[in-house]
Amino acid sequence: GANANEIINVSLKDVSADKLGGKYASGSAAGSVFGAVAATSSVYGKSTVDQTLTITSAGVAETVTIDSGSSATDAASQINASDTSVFAEAVSEVDINIGAATSGTLTIGEHEIGVSGSNADIAAKLSDLGYDAKVSGGVVQLNVSGVDGVSLSVAGGAGTFDVRGGTTAIADGTTSTATSKIEFSGNNSFTVGAGGEITGAVTESAADSMVDKIDISTQAGSQKALSIIDSAISSIDGQRADVGARH
Repeated sequence: GANANEIINVSLKDVSADKLGGKYASGSAAGSVFGAVAATSSVYGKSTVDQTLTITSAGVAETVTIDSGSSATDAASQINASDTSVFAEAVSEVDINIGAATSGTLTIGEHEIGVSGSNADIAAKLSDLGYDAKVSGGVVQLNVSGVDGVSLSVAGGAGTFDVRGGTTAIADGTTSTATSKIEFSGNNSFTVGAGGEITGAVTESAADSMVDKIDISTQAGSQKALSIIDSAISSIDGQRADVGARH
């Protein structure tokens, strides 16, 4: 303390790698627009009315209005520009399966990529282009972030194209589109009250993702690692401030 022999009790959080990180959650159900697949459509979904989300973190509730006509990346930007302590990101996780005789055009955000051959060929091409793609369970699993969605058009055959785990058919000569969902992260446990088109409600405590579990072997893992590290740094800065440190 200020005087001799005074004692100040200080309690700091554990800053070991398995204790530092952040909280992550995506909607418990897809919104009616974001996170949904539109068969026979080549247009990414946008909100059709103003949507109000109530985000509660560390016991503080804040509302964020997502404007009508917003894309997934627009919505994420509006959440991130608000006063909440939660970070939002537009994420697409899709499964692709087309026959070897089928050719197509895969559009990731605004990037068009010709695809053909086996699932292994398609996954290898996407990986070579820097995307997180692999063959699992008989489909190409593609994970991307920071885009409004992913679409696939096919010719010469049919296949399936859907958000992760789905099996929506895509017919010869048609295009199907998956609009990105909104994924949330933060330093503290949080909930998100739904705005029906944007996301299903995040009603449970968000799950932990810690520094010791960082995996940068994939694009999605690398992107998530940045958020985990940001959360860890924020936590450490908060503790430094608690004991009077200044930048």
